[in-house]
Amino acid sequence: MTYLIDTNVVSEIARRRRNPGVLDWLAATRQTGHHISVLSLGELGRGIEAVRRRGDERQVESLQRALRTVREDFGDRIVPVTLDVAEIWARLPVTTPTVDALIGATALARGWTVVTRNTMDFAPIGVALINPFTEEEAR
Repeated sequence: MTYLIDTNVVSEIARRRRNPGVLDWLAATRQTGHHISVLSLGELGRGIEAVRRRGDERQVESLQRALRTVREDFGDRIVPVTLDVAEIWARLPVTTPTVDALIGATALARGWTVVTRNTMDFAPIGVALINPFTEEEAR
């Protein structure tokens, strides 16, 4: 099975105190395909800029290191938004926030499962979901 990991799971991986369910899920699925959307990198970057505006440069440096690690670790498993994804997204009859809808459309285009804490926004898309924070699996 191949997974598209949502931003909130990537953020959890970078935390000092990580959710045990996320760690267990990652360990159990490490031999499978874990991917992230380029949009998640954008969301993480926006989060860093929000911290920068608050003036916490030490936190900014820490988050930038974590983002570099994510980019290095995922490398060629960072997935772009393609024309196919955009066409699927355009047909989605939902009011899901744009970035989440594009991440969901990316998973639909490839037949992948989205791994997220935020199942409520993704469920209307009809994509397969796993919430490793609660070990909930839905379709």
